[in-house]
Amino acid sequence: MFNQISWEQFFLSLGIFFALYYGYVAIRYFGKELSKMFELKISSRNKKQPSQTSIILSETEFAEVFAELEQINAELRKKVFPAFARSKDKKVLLFQISQKLESFKGLKVPAFRHAINNCIHAEAKKIGLEITHEELEERWKTIIENMLPNKSK
Repeated sequence: MFNQISWEQFFLSLGIFFALYYGYVAIRYFGKELSKMFELKISSRNKKQPSQTSIILSETEFAEVFAELEQINAELRKKVFPAFARSKDKKVLLFQISQKLESFKGLKVPAFRHAINNCIHAEAKKIGLEITHEELEERWKTIIENMLPNKSK
């Protein structure tokens, strides 16, 4: 009987068996996580990416804005977040952060906004707050809209 089955057929059937077995285990025990993962991938494909504006800065402007970004991030880490670590009042914290960023010219640059968002998310996580990306982008949009009339160049 063993002479009728080749090694190739044996390993092929063994591979199919293991694939089916691990597929069953994945669906049975990790079904919710898999469905969430596939929903995220599908929904992210269907979403249209918002158009990004290109902002051109000279080297000196970039260096100034980058230095200001580093200063703001350090201020957020050392002063703003420790002050709100006990109260955990998200609205007050977001208001305080917004006040710090009102005069920050780099907020119009998507890369700098992303860096600030990362700093805020990391520090908020340390104190047990969850601040969503949408909340931050809404704040930045408001601040940027308020900056535009003041622009005199």
